Amino acid sequence: MIINNLNKKVEEPHILDTTKDQRKSTAQELIKNLNIHENYEHSKLTEHETKQIIEELEHMDLDNDRHSKWSEWIIFKIKIIDENGQPKEYVAAKKRYDNNPDNERKIHKKVEDIVSKTMPNSIVKVPELKAVVTLNSTERFIIMEFVNGKTLYQMELEEVFKRWNIPTGEFQSDMEAEGAFFRMLNLNPMDKKDAEQTQKRYYQEKKRIKLFTPEQGNKYKQELKKFLQEIHKEGVYHRDGSNPRNIMITPEGEVYVIDFWKSTWREKNKRDEKDIYEKQEWENMIGVYPRDEEIIAEIAWLTKDEEDMEIEAYKQKQKEKTKVIQSDKSVFEYLKEIPTAWIKNQEKAKAIKEKIERQSMISKKISLYNLEETKTKEELIILMLAQSKANIDEILLQIYNRKKIIDDDIKKERTKQEQTPAYLLQARDTEGIKKHKERYEKSIQKIQKKLDRINDIENFMLYLKTRVQ
Repeated sequence: MIINNLNKKVEEPHILDTTKDQRKSTAQELIKNLNIHENYEHSKLTEHETKQIIEELEHMDLDNDRHSKWSEWIIFKIKIIDENGQPKEYVAAKKRYDNNPDNERKIHKKVEDIVSKTMPNSIVKVPELKAVVTLNSTERFIIMEFVNGKTLYQMELEEVFKRWNIPTGEFQSDMEAEGAFFRMLNLNPMDKKDAEQTQKRYYQEKKRIKLFTPEQGNKYKQELKKFLQEIHKEGVYHRDGSNPRNIMITPEGEVYVIDFWKSTWREKNKRDEKDIYEKQEWENMIGVYPRDEEIIAEIAWLTKDEEDMEIEAYKQKQKEKTKVIQSDKSVFEYLKEIPTAWIKNQEKAKAIKEKIERQSMISKKISLYNLEETKTKEELIILMLAQSKANIDEILLQIYNRKKIIDDDIKKERTKQEQTPAYLLQARDTEGIKKHKERYEKSIQKIQKKLDRINDIENFMLYLKTRVQ
């Protein structure tokens, strides 16, 4: 049921009378309205819960107490105690635009019914809508169950911080994550140009991140596709599902689709895409609505492929290897400062320090190729000591790709070595077979030397990574 006095005539005796200056309304009067209109469904809240929620809303600081913010909503988290003394949490979403919350409630309820009837065991859900509360003609709140999860937007920003090697701790909401993102960029969220710049940077960084394993991504795509098929079959279209703020994922892997204010519910004869997605219904909106199916592409983009998984496994091995390297001081002790194991002369040591400083000032980054082409250990270490942490990570990724190529080359040579030519076998040419195997063995050893050198460079880089700030 809806607790609502919106669009009702004052002369109706059972409807709560409010004025623009009157913000507070007594819980008793609002609760009295729960059962006065036959067109309203009963609220899922008890009278005890309703009273507490209304009292919380009356004392809410709309500017400072917000829990989160979607583009068209301001979200508040409300904690109450039920009749049994148990704590309960709800979300109160305050509308920003002048649309009809009753229409949204009907669509939300319709989607709830569709999910419960056709997808009872699906991981895709919608928050349970409890009521719509109107404190006066402008302050409308939709009350929903609190979902313990993160929006895709928050998850994306957290992954960006990980890529930047910035420890952030746990964010309580996407608004907290967004605020930290602005601070990291040293930009002001209240400045329009800064906000546009931040949005641009967000889209740039978003292209570089992956959130889901192939198994997770495929599961989410399948279940969301089924969800869209079922609601579309009933004429319901979300029209903002691709917005990462409107998809929440819980620690248990459940997916919640939220925010139905842009949604529409169409009859069968009015379900052409042009009418659904291109016809604007709110004067504050411009352009077209995004297709619901875009969320499938969004999940696909955020899903890792096999190569991503291999790189992650490689990086994990790097971490484990780094621990071993850090404990093996006998091999890398000379890298702590300026290498002294091969520098006896102080003048030479000074010259090498200068070389390292000059190399550090060169803006052009070195590549793995530059390291492989060095002729002496001195030259190699000078190049490595001059690198930034970011460039070390790039070189390590180059090493990963190079090692894959070299491993493939060794496998090919092994295969050729084992495939003894038929004419040698037929002739039982023992000497020829031996020479055949020796020839490929030399080739394999030559390639193996390249791999050994790459492994040495990798060990140096891993050690340096632990020391470069």
